[in-house]
Amino acid sequence: MFSANNAEAQTIVVRDINPDAVVDISAPSYDLDVDNNGTVDFTIRRATYATDQVLFYFIGTGSGYDAQPSVGSSNTHTFVSQNGDDWYVAKLNAGDITSISSEYNDNSYTRLFEVNGDVPPTLTDDYQWTAGSTGYVGVQFTIGTEMHFGWVEVSVANDYNSVTIKKVGYETVADQAIAAGDGSTTTGTTSNANGKVSGNIYAAGNTVYFNDMAEDCIVTVLNATGNEVYKGSVKTGNNEINLSNLTNGVYIVRATSLSGDKRSSEKVFLQK
Repeated sequence: MFSANNAEAQTIVVRDINPDAVVDISAPSYDLDVDNNGTVDFTIRRATYATDQVLFYFIGTGSGYDAQPSVGSSNTHTFVSQNGDDWYVAKLNAGDITSISSEYNDNSYTRLFEVNGDVPPTLTDDYQWTAGSTGYVGVQFTIGTEMHFGWVEVSVANDYNSVTIKKVGYETVADQAIAAGDGSTTTGTTSNANGKVSGNIYAAGNTVYFNDMAEDCIVTVLNATGNEVYKGSVKTGNNEINLSNLTNGVYIVRATSLSGDKRSSEKVFLQK
């Protein structure tokens, strides 16, 4: 039997930023080394302009200005963009996929958010990173000459005066898609805490098993490039889905509650 958790343990590296890295007026810049190899991959900064406007942004290797996002950008250190807007960094939820099929920015810096000088401050545009929120930034970066995908867990202060970098994770297999938050749990069983579906998802051979599911769910399966290759459903209790039509390899299985408010993703290895 090959469990989802075993697959994650072999291919995903997760690192707690300990202590958490806080970017604020006293420490306005933080250099992030995703794979901890001594080379800075991204920089997160705070800046003030026009007297009272504050913005937080990610810096990668993009060199454009007001460029349009592109799928599978050739830039080596870039971020998933928000709704096709190359100025804004997308706020991903747990389970959202970052892959070669994602849309990345091409600018030299990309904003998490910007606020004005009102009391309390308010966002200047439709940024997804709102006060008190926590989410993930999807990233692509290189190790040597190979492209890798990862995620950065970020939280925004209630007063918009700081952002905190909590945790990073990346896929050690080149060009392998990753789900936001993947690898950050230590068991193969997911709970209904933090909006997750309760149940145990794992694979054996070319069959995916859904045991002890607490509710009916929609099931989608994504391949290594993040493309959907199967969609179906499972019922409360124990279920199994035969995927013998798929080639051997690593896949991401996503179970979403019918209400859409809970979701769990597991990485599995299918083999005929």
